[in-house]
Amino acid sequence: MRAELHVHYYGPPRTVFGETSEEFTTEILGPRKETEINGTISRADKPQFDLQIRLTKRLELPAA
Repeated sequence: MRAELHVHYYGPPRTVFGETSEEFTTEILGPRKETEINGTISRADKPQFDLQIRLTKRLELPAA
C-alpha cells in the first residue's frame, strides 16, 4: 500500500518530524495484512526522518 497525504497540522507546536510546519506532505508505504499495515511514514524533503508506523483498521468506511 502506498499513500501520499497532504497534512494540515493543528497539534502542539512541534510535529513528530521535529518542526513547527503547519502544512507538509508525507508518504506511507507498507504491506497490508488483513486489518493492519506495518510500514514507514516519510517526507521527501526530510528523508532522514523515516518513521515506523502501524495502521489498524477499526471499522468499515461508508459506501460512496
